[in-house]
Amino acid sequence: MPFNLAEVSVMLQSTPVPADPPTVPEAAGPEAPILRVRRFEGHWIVHRDGEPHAHRFPTRQRAAEFARELGARLGSYRLFLERGDGRTVCEMLNIACRGAAAETAH
Repeated sequence: MPFNLAEVSVMLQSTPVPADPPTVPEAAGPEAPILRVRRFEGHWIVHRDGEPHAHRFPTRQRAAEFARELGARLGSYRLFLERGDGRTVCEMLNIACRGAAAETAH
């Protein structure tokens, strides 16, 4: 049944907006660490979910580079990266899967 405009308007107004983008649960195995890069008080911060502190950087590029390096050292990551226009993109890396794919290609 299609929605009418009044119902959609009420639904949009009453739906809470999450502070962080939702994460996709893993099917099996350990969950990849979640890293977030966002703008905060004139700086860009890198925060790993579950940790009480964040790292501050003057630019988005430096924050993103740090987050990617940190994630690579951990072996995998999910990175929620705020863009300059406020939208968020999700980037994922699993070094173990990348290595396994390379081994099966030979």
